[in-house]
Amino acid sequence: MTQHEQDNQGAAQRPNKLSVNLTAADLGAVDAIVAQHRPFVRRHAVHLAALRLGLQELRANPERLIEQLQHECQRRSTRG
Repeated sequence: MTQHEQDNQGAAQRPNKLSVNLTAADLGAVDAIVAQHRPFVRRHAVHLAALRLGLQELRANPERLIEQLQHECQRRSTRG
């Protein structure tokens, strides 16, 4: 049983909310995937799939988190 299935067992649960600020480039990438798979895919599905796939990747390769944080720090320092 996957973690997702375990999380959704039992009585109907209210989903938790998560807010994330996206760059225009990130939102454009999401929208490109949505456009490619219309009318069956919406932003929510892409966000959820990206989160779940990303969490799988980070569990398997935790060093990727540090790499991403370093990349983001460098991006921010060159931007300002």
